[in-house]
Amino acid sequence: MTAREAEVYVLLSPHPDDAVFSAWHVLTAPRGVRVVTVFAGVPDPGFVTILDRERGASDSAAIFRRRLVEDRDALAVAGRLPAQAPLLEASYRAQAFPRIAQALESDRPSFIRIIGREPELRLEPEELGRSLDGLADGDVVYAPAGIGGHADHRDVARYAVSRLAGDRGRVRLYADFPYVVRHGPPSFLGRGDNPSADAAVTDAFAVLGLRAAEHTPHVVRLDDEQLEAKFEAARRYRTEFDLVDADFGGVLSDPEAMRVEVYWALGED
Repeated sequence: MTAREAEVYVLLSPHPDDAVFSAWHVLTAPRGVRVVTVFAGVPDPGFVTILDRERGASDSAAIFRRRLVEDRDALAVAGRLPAQAPLLEASYRAQAFPRIAQALESDRPSFIRIIGREPELRLEPEELGRSLDGLADGDVVYAPAGIGGHADHRDVARYAVSRLAGDRGRVRLYADFPYVVRHGPPSFLGRGDNPSADAAVTDAFAVLGLRAAEHTPHVVRLDDEQLEAKFEAARRYRTEFDLVDADFGGVLSDPEAMRVEVYWALGED
């Protein structure tokens, strides 16, 4: 085993499915990989959010437990077992604030914008650190860049940059899929200029106090065998796959979209 293969990677996945959708090449790297599903706290029973009703649920606690089982099942395709941190995702934290919960009920299409603008739902890096600091102890930490503005993705990105990025190249931000292609492929993927997609990347980096133009995107293209395994894992998220695929115009079913993964290594540019 080489020194590089002896490195331990930590892959922070905000929700069940993010690691598989966005960073399959990390999950299958020839080294130790600790996958941490950050927002894996089960909400109290007795209510159901509008998002979970779309998933066919009558109780949010029950369906979220099912999603955690699917997470373990999907990651097993890569030979990984997730560590699941006890933090509630934003849609569940919102239930403590009637005004926010009502806004989500009345305007489901604006879910990401609503939770992103509410300071009550923001988790500071120190709060995340109480649950993650021990779990995030690795040679290299992969975290979402927060592209697309989802509050949970953004908060995990802020945690990684502010608390973990002290050593050169230790933190690598991965492109949140499918958010990164919500407006089509960014220009750096070489399919032509795409200002809307580029702006989503620029905005995500700006939230972190970074300039996207100063960091080189590393593009990974999975081979056919890797892609087949990624699809097998992704489809094990039975609660989410079809809903997300429809919401993003079918990109989860698109082999060429799923083949491409991107990360930025902070401090190496």
